[in-house]
Amino acid sequence: MQNIFRLLAVNFLGQSPTWYKITILSFLILNPIVYCFSPFVAGWMVLIEFIFALACALKCYPLQPGGLIALEALVIGLTDPATIYKEVLVNAPTLLLLIFMVSAIYFIKDVLYIAITKLFLAIRRKHILSLVFCMICAGLSAFLDAITLVAIAIAVCFNFYAIFHRVASESDSDDELDEFRGFLRNLIIHGTVGTVIGGAMTEVGEPQNIMIGTKMGWDFMEFIVQCGPVSVPAVIAGFIVCFSVEFFRCPGFRYQMSEHVRGFILKDYQKKMNEMTGQNFYVYTVQVFAFILLVFALAFHIAEVGLIGIGLIVLVTSFTGLTKEHDIGGAFVNAMPFAVLIVVFFAILGVVHSQHLVTPLAEWVFRFEDPKAKLLALYFTNGSLSFVSDNVFIATVFITEVEAGFVNGIIAQMLSSVDFNVQNACANGNLHQAVAQYLGHESRMNLRVGPENDIITHFIREVNAIYQSGIANNDLSAFNAYVAHCADKPFISREEVERLAIVVNMGTNLPAMATPNGHAALLFLLTSALAPLLRLSYLKMVLLTLPYTIAVSLTGALAIYFFV
Repeated sequence: MQNIFRLLAVNFLGQSPTWYKITILSFLILNPIVYCFSPFVAGWMVLIEFIFALACALKCYPLQPGGLIALEALVIGLTDPATIYKEVLVNAPTLLLLIFMVSAIYFIKDVLYIAITKLFLAIRRKHILSLVFCMICAGLSAFLDAITLVAIAIAVCFNFYAIFHRVASESDSDDELDEFRGFLRNLIIHGTVGTVIGGAMTEVGEPQNIMIGTKMGWDFMEFIVQCGPVSVPAVIAGFIVCFSVEFFRCPGFRYQMSEHVRGFILKDYQKKMNEMTGQNFYVYTVQVFAFILLVFALAFHIAEVGLIGIGLIVLVTSFTGLTKEHDIGGAFVNAMPFAVLIVVFFAILGVVHSQHLVTPLAEWVFRFEDPKAKLLALYFTNGSLSFVSDNVFIATVFITEVEAGFVNGIIAQMLSSVDFNVQNACANGNLHQAVAQYLGHESRMNLRVGPENDIITHFIREVNAIYQSGIANNDLSAFNAYVAHCADKPFISREEVERLAIVVNMGTNLPAMATPNGHAALLFLLTSALAPLLRLSYLKMVLLTLPYTIAVSLTGALAIYFFV
């Protein structure tokens, strides 16, 4: 029996430090106890514990500790399987992206490596190289998916890391090795942050952008015009930070690529070029053609990103002769662990949703009377919640609150209108048609508001039910009270809703870069196989992105105050 317990202690969470194992066990013991007294507090504890698991990703991959915490939350009743399944369904596009698009990059990484190597060799000064790399990633992420771009950057860095091993085998200097590792670490951070700030500019840049743009009825150009007064200054601030931290060699950004290492990269590049055969040239040509198709497919969003990834895999493997199962299986090795982890993350979001962890903060924000104070409070609250939770989820919560306020105001205005008599409509059994007719005349109410809107549907159902109950009991006092309550809601103009939507979008994009769990691209980088090779921990990511977080967030706040 003692042997079994000893084996249990050894095998639980594998090679993780003992203190880490004890901490996770403490979480698992404490959660049910706290749940008995306050499910709300227990929900926040589960969220913080999951963030702790992410922060210690170099001690243990977060899937196991995070998964145990999520399973326990499910067992004790902090959420339920239906809620988790709904979260997975809502985020199915992200899951498809992680599985198939990230894997698809594996099949075009060779030509990408050659292209970026030429960039490396052409630009010797690190501050210029970093700025160019950041700008390229920002420009592409305005039209392409951020995780796809990060996957490309990781694939390229893996190729450079292969050269790093050759440097390690022929170099006696540990300092040179640390310098090269730090150089790659800085570069991947600049590129990833570039995808974050660039993705805030357009409707297709981030998932929440698409959701908010669709709800507001904005097309591609209108989204840019509406959010431009905030996103453009923020992007410029990001580029200035990128140049400044490298030019002045701020702490964490002092690493340079030595001429010795540059020589290895140049030799490797020249060797590839000199040994290029007709077959190699053909494969590179197919990969270039596939990459061009990928860019156009993502820019015009012809299908969900994951489905485009499947198409890319089929095209490249078909035309390059990769027809064996083992030729294809290797592409999914890096994608699948993170795909499973993201499902665990959705389970944690199920806890946030079930326990309404952010609802009190949302209600607090919307109580502000001063318009500017409300916008700034909304911006910083969105940002703060985004970097402890998930920016897409937080955007969904707050834009839903904005939509609810707008629709409730429309209902109140409708009930106060002389052209609308709710009691007569209920009596005639045509309340749905009466509401549709009223909304049809209000062309300015284009926030996807109609009788099919969930809030409108709920209002129609409740009013009809209360009216029928009142008729049956010969007492319409409850009906009149409910109508009076609905008519007392404040009206929010379309212009104010647009301002709130801009702030929600910017708040969940810009300050959310403070931590890896705020943005999927940063989380993907943290949990990738590249992170431990570059010694890129959670804390180190937070510190490296801190100059960006401060500058970009404050720039966004000032732009909101003066321009929105």
